[in-house]
Amino acid sequence: MSESTVTVYVTKYALSGGITKEAGCTIKNGYATRGEFCSGTYLFVKMGRDAFLTEAEALQRAEAVALAKLKSLTAQKNKVEKLVTHGFPIKEGRGPK
Repeated sequence: MSESTVTVYVTKYALSGGITKEAGCTIKNGYATRGEFCSGTYLFVKMGRDAFLTEAEALQRAEAVALAKLKSLTAQKNKVEKLVTHGFPIKEGRGPK
């Protein structure tokens, strides 16, 4: 019996390499896997989290991940700015045992 193949849009590394369109993949147990004729480099990705069947869903996920990353980076930036403007705290070390 022949398995049908689909094209999936992989967002696993969207922030570093963009969205990858993988053709010829099969979907088993909620994961997209490379079939015999798959064009891509990803062997095993989770559908609905790292891979999607439509370009629109993939773009929506990539945008959500990018916004979460920006929020995280903003929080880190604010923490460092606070240290620079208000001074670095000096804490007592534990000393020798």
